[in-house]
Amino acid sequence: SSPWLGRIASVPFSPTERSAAAAPPHPKKTDKGPAAVKFDRKDICTRLADGKAGRSVIGGFEPRAEQIAMAAAAFDCFTSGSKTVRLLEAGTGIGKTLAYLAVAIPFARRTGEQVIISTSSKLLQRQLMEKDIPAAAALLGYPDLRFTSMKGRANYLCRSRLDGFLEDASGGIPAPDSFSLALVSAFSRSTHHGEVDRIPGVLYQMHGDLERIRREVTSADSTECSRANCESLAAECVFRSARARLENAEVVVVNHDLLLRWPPDYPELRHLIIDEVHELAEKADGAYAQTVEAVEIIHRIESVTKRNGGKKGDHTAELDEPASRALALVSAVGAEARMIAGSDDPEPQGWRDELALPMDGPGPAWKELLDAALELAGVLDGLGRRLAKTAESDNSPEAGAADQLLEAARVLEESFPYPSADLVVRLRGLARRNPKAWRLIATPVSPAADFQLNVLDRVETFFGTSATLGIGEDIRGSVGALEFEERSAGRFKLEESIESPFDFENNLQVLLLSDATEPARLVEKTTRAIATVAERLGGRTMGLFTSRDRLAAVANNLDPILARHGISIIAPSMGNADPHGLVRSFMESENSVLLGARAFWQGVDVPGPACQALIIEKLPFDVPSDPLLQRRGELIAAEGGHAFSDYTMPRMLLRLKQMVGRLIRTPTDRGMVVVVEPRSDRRYFKRLFEALPSGARTRVLPLSDLAEAVEELTNSQL
Repeated sequence: SSPWLGRIASVPFSPTERSAAAAPPHPKKTDKGPAAVKFDRKDICTRLADGKAGRSVIGGFEPRAEQIAMAAAAFDCFTSGSKTVRLLEAGTGIGKTLAYLAVAIPFARRTGEQVIISTSSKLLQRQLMEKDIPAAAALLGYPDLRFTSMKGRANYLCRSRLDGFLEDASGGIPAPDSFSLALVSAFSRSTHHGEVDRIPGVLYQMHGDLERIRREVTSADSTECSRANCESLAAECVFRSARARLENAEVVVVNHDLLLRWPPDYPELRHLIIDEVHELAEKADGAYAQTVEAVEIIHRIESVTKRNGGKKGDHTAELDEPASRALALVSAVGAEARMIAGSDDPEPQGWRDELALPMDGPGPAWKELLDAALELAGVLDGLGRRLAKTAESDNSPEAGAADQLLEAARVLEESFPYPSADLVVRLRGLARRNPKAWRLIATPVSPAADFQLNVLDRVETFFGTSATLGIGEDIRGSVGALEFEERSAGRFKLEESIESPFDFENNLQVLLLSDATEPARLVEKTTRAIATVAERLGGRTMGLFTSRDRLAAVANNLDPILARHGISIIAPSMGNADPHGLVRSFMESENSVLLGARAFWQGVDVPGPACQALIIEKLPFDVPSDPLLQRRGELIAAEGGHAFSDYTMPRMLLRLKQMVGRLIRTPTDRGMVVVVEPRSDRRYFKRLFEALPSGARTRVLPLSDLAEAVEELTNSQL
C-alpha cells in the first residue's frame, strides 16, 4: 500500500465545521441593535436610508438613492404574484448585493420559504457567505439568520475515494514524495469544509497531476454515493454535512452551474435571486451539454471489476474481454482524434486541444476515428446492459456503472458519424499527450428549452441582476440565448436600468485610436500605446487583451522599454495565472503595469489610484471559427435575422462594456480608457459609444497624438 496511507488514512474529517456555512459568526443582538425589519416595502427602504443604523454595522455606510430604488424593484418582484420573472441592470457603485438581501432576508423569515441566491463566480459566493450576508442580516435585525452555501459534488473531497486512491500504488499514481499527493492529503486533514476549489488555482498551473488527483478523490455522483456502499457517510462525509445544512437554511448561496442542474432531491426551487445574471446563458451551454469522458469510462469499468476481485490498473489479466476491448477503444479514440487535430506535432505551438465534428459528415481521414467511436458505443452498451442485469439493487455500484456506461454509449451514438442539427459536438483534451485524457462534449445549439424545463417552469420568483445586462434595452448579448420573454408565458419584465451614481463626466475619458492597423502590426501598436501611457503615469496601467499570444508578445516588448523607467510588468504565466492574485500584486506595487486576457475582462476590482488607465487592445469579438457560434448564426439567418447585427455585435458590445467597467470602481476613481484598435473605419464604429458609461467624455485621435492627450489629462489631474 502507499506510504501515505499510514500517515493520513486515519485522519477524519470534522462534519461539525464552524464556518460561515455551518454556524455563521453573526453579530450578537443587543438592545441597541437595529430592530427587525418587516417584509414591507416602506420598512425596507427606510432601513436602507438610515445612515446611522447602517454605520453601526457596516463601516463607511452611506444611504444611496439608487440602492433604495433597486430594493424597491426587488420587493415588487417578490410580491407580484406567482411566476414572476424580472431582470434589472444595476450599475457599478449602487450596492446591489445589500439591495436584494434587504428583500430576501425578511421575505425568508416572514414566509418560511427558502431564498436561493446564485452567482457566477465562487469568489462572490464566498464574499456573500463571509461578509455580505452577515452584515445585511445584522443591519436588518436578523443576526440569527440561517444561511449556507452549496456547491456541486465535484467540489467536495470524498474520504472514501481518497482512501481507495491512497491504497492503490499502481496505475500511474505519483510517487510518495509527489507534492500534489502531499497537498491533497494535507488538505484532507487540515480543513473541515472539504471544498477542493479552495486549493489555489496557481497550484493547478504549476503541478499538472494535481487536477487528475482531484478528479479521483472528489465526491462521487449519486449512483456511487449511498449509505449502502459507503460506511463513512454518517460521520465523515463533508458533502452530506453540506447537504444537511441546505435543508434548514433560510438563505442559500449557490453557483450558476449547480442551479442550472438542480438535483431533484434538493429543496424545491421556488424563489431565486440571480446575481451576475449576464453569465447565465454561457453557463447553461456547459450545464446542458452531454459529455463522455474517457477517465470516467475507465473509472466505472475498473471500479466495478475491482469490487469483483480484479486489480485496478491490470487491464488484461483481470478484466473480461468486452471490458478490455472498451479500454483499448478509449485509447484508440483519443489517438485518432489527436492525429486528425494535428496534436502529434512535437512543437507545443502545433498542438490543438479541440476537434469539432463536421456538421455535413466527415471525410476519409475520419474513418478510423468513426470506427473506433462507434465500436466503443456498442461495447459500452453491451457492458451497461450486462451490469444492469447483475446489479443487486438500483443503488448498487454496478447499477450506477451501468447507467453511466449506457449514457456514454447513447451520446456516442448520437454524435457519430455526424451530430444532429441541434447539437454541436467537440472532442477536447487533445493537446495532452495522454490518449485517455479526451472528453466529448455535445452542446445544444440553443439552451433555452433545457433552461425553461429545469429552472423557469419550476420557480415562483425569479429576480436577475447584473452591472452589465445589456446595451440599452438590448439584452441579446447577455441572456438572449435563454429566450426569457418567449418562454416566460407573459410573466417577464425588463426593469428600467438603474445607472451608476459615479460622475463619469468628470472622472472618465475614453480615447479611441483612429489608425487602421494591419493585424501583423497590432502588437507593435499596442506596445506603443501602453508604453506611452505607462511612462507618463509611472505605471498604474492595466492592459486587456483578446489574445494570449499577443499579450505575451506585448509583455516581452514592453519589459525593456518600461524597465528603464523603473516600471515592472505583471502578467499571467504558467507560474501564476490567478487573476485575483495578480491584481493583488499590481495594487501592492507602486510602479507596475498589469496585463490580462479574458479572465480579467470582468470580476477583477482595482479601486483607488493603483490603476489610472485602461488599455483595451482590440474589440472583444467572438472567435469566428467557434462551431457553436457559427451554428447559432446560421439559425438566426434561417429565421430571417442577421447573425452579425443580431448576435455577434450585441455580444461584443456587452464585453466592451464590461472591460471599460474595470477602471472606475469607486466614486473618487478617475482615469482614462484607450481602445487601441476600435476599427474606426467600419460602419459599426459609432455603435461602440453605446457601450460606454453615460456621460463619459470621448475623443477619436491617432496614436501620434496619444502622448499629448495623456499629458493634457494628467495636467488637469484627471
